[in-house]
Amino acid sequence: MKLYTYQEDLMNNKADKIVINWCRGAGKDYAIARYILDKGINTVGIFGRFDFRSLINAFEGLKEQYNFTIELTIENKLNRISVKESNRAIDLFLLENKDKDLMYYDLIVGHTYGKIECKKHIVALTVNNHESSYKISTLELEDYNTHTVDYRVAMQEGVIKAEQLIHSALNNQKDFYREYALNDKYIEEKMEFREFTSAALLRLQKQFLSTSDTKDTVLTRKNIIEMIKDIKEMSLHKTI
Repeated sequence: MKLYTYQEDLMNNKADKIVINWCRGAGKDYAIARYILDKGINTVGIFGRFDFRSLINAFEGLKEQYNFTIELTIENKLNRISVKESNRAIDLFLLENKDKDLMYYDLIVGHTYGKIECKKHIVALTVNNHESSYKISTLELEDYNTHTVDYRVAMQEGVIKAEQLIHSALNNQKDFYREYALNDKYIEEKMEFREFTSAALLRLQKQFLSTSDTKDTVLTRKNIIEMIKDIKEMSLHKTI
């Protein structure tokens, strides 16, 4: 399966400590699984706050391409991926924050409380850059290479559909800013539906006009048009 541009950026990143702050549905788990497989990483320590099951599902989707099997065990919190073509074994260990000897692992995945000493570390997040809790939790990650992908990038890559964004924005604005609009600051204010649709249409029109007319952005322009159509249709059926 082809990688999206920002996933390729992760593969090409030379830093040993990386924060990928990607919006919901952008493919963090798939990218990390590919990173582990392609970078020759054999021992991985995973902290509990990271969704281990989701990572295993990403590996499941790569079994045929890389020709491997997955062994899930409880003993010693060890899970093993055996790559048949190369007789390679990738060991995934579930860790506790109290675990100290992290230099044993080729890669650590997941958020930690405080600085850690390790060979490589990937922190996978989905948080708004303006949230105070995010700023506090990343103070110890000042020397990390941080890469944010919000809904604009994901939509341009064709990862997220316009309908998905509209549904999130209309039903729960806080969730929209927390899960998709990671670079935008949420300003809580009461707005009538008519005011919201007018503001949303104006913003989308400006975005459409500012998007260059090239092959790479045809999908983006098409999605913007669909979003404009959906908002106009909803405004016709909405009673204030």
